Amino acid sequence: MSPRLHTARVWAYLLLLSCVLFAQVDWRGEGFGVAAEAGAVSAETFEDEFFAPSEYIYTETATVDDNEKLETVEVPVPEPQFAEIEKTAEPAKPQKIREPREFFGSGAFSMGVRLGLGMSGLHGHKALIDPGQEDLAIVMRPVISTSAGLAMAIRVVDGSENFTLAFEPQYSLYRAHGEFVMEEPGADYRNLYVAGVFLHTVELPILARFNLNSVYMEAGIQPGANLYAQIYEGGRLRKPEFNKFACGIAAGMGAKRSDMLLGIRGYYSFIQYDKKLNGYPWSIQVSLTKNFLN
Repeated sequence: MSPRLHTARVWAYLLLLSCVLFAQVDWRGEGFGVAAEAGAVSAETFEDEFFAPSEYIYTETATVDDNEKLETVEVPVPEPQFAEIEKTAEPAKPQKIREPREFFGSGAFSMGVRLGLGMSGLHGHKALIDPGQEDLAIVMRPVISTSAGLAMAIRVVDGSENFTLAFEPQYSLYRAHGEFVMEEPGADYRNLYVAGVFLHTVELPILARFNLNSVYMEAGIQPGANLYAQIYEGGRLRKPEFNKFACGIAAGMGAKRSDMLLGIRGYYSFIQYDKKLNGYPWSIQVSLTKNFLN
């Protein structure tokens, strides 16, 4: 055998021996007693320490032919879902809270006293006769009259003093008087024949009052009740059958300063005070009002 052939055989035997040895030794070195426990790291320990499962990747371990095979499955991470934020309505503008009206001491309510002095009469009253002169008719004429009572006013519009509603319960005295003077021949004096009417009434004027700076105007109705009436003819007194109810219209104007009102007011009744004697009460008075509470 030639040296070259011998050398080729030797190399062939070495290659075959290497293949056999490689076939019986696995990648962990278990073929020839290389123990894994001699400091080698197992697949499970390596996986637990370096590839710990998370919320994005997890691993599964399966055993195939007594060999552990690692399979890594990637789980797709879902895209984050964001809830749509509902658009809230714009905050409503704060509404002005209407405070309750305070009457006393707030200017919305005022109260005081009122005095009136002027002239009054009984329009259309029948003439009266003095017993001392039966053929003499005495005509009724206006005379001094008066009124007095409370004055209350309520401001109708908040924050404005231009318009108020006035309630003024009052006592009124209406009068009518007539007289006739006759010369007495040869005497040092003259004969006087008189006649007249007294009418006592309680009333409640309800007036709408318009204020313009320091000037005011007012108008409304004036219902009331006749309390007492008396007729005198010379020295003779009579009591008429007067109506219990009275009502008419009132109007006036004047000046306003601070807590005082000074003006003039007129009144005319559209109800006769007596059906037999007729007579519609009327008056024109200068009035003074003083408010103590406003």
